Amino acid sequence: MNEKPQVMVVDDDLAMCSFLRSFLGARGYSALTVTNADEAVRRFHAERPAAVLLDVVMPGSMDGLAALAAFKKIDRDIPIIVISGQGRTNTVVQAMKLGATDFVCKPFEDGELEMLLANALKQRQLSREVANLREQLKE
Repeated sequence: MNEKPQVMVVDDDLAMCSFLRSFLGARGYSALTVTNADEAVRRFHAERPAAVLLDVVMPGSMDGLAALAAFKKIDRDIPIIVISGQGRTNTVVQAMKLGATDFVCKPFEDGELEMLLANALKQRQLSREVANLREQLKE
């Protein structure tokens, strides 16, 4: 059970995908990179990653906020950290209302993203443990 947690990276910027793949790999995560939101939602169904790093602005029929809403319909507890070069207040508010765990503006500090991701995954693990304990108590 020493499997690396898989993190889905959704960003149309190939350089950012490459950077995040290396960043995650160096920190013990497995990275799945996808360059458009439509494909990300399709892959999310099959892959069920432990967390998602999601850009907001992407070409195609679906932007990052629409993908965020779709991910939350599939798994309402999935930690999603929105990473965007556009830190406009309305975008941040909208992302948080849709269920984003956090919001990071590009460029970001490596340590900041590392901490946010670790905390988000830990919170999800704790929530699952509490749910399991509640189920055991019911039995």
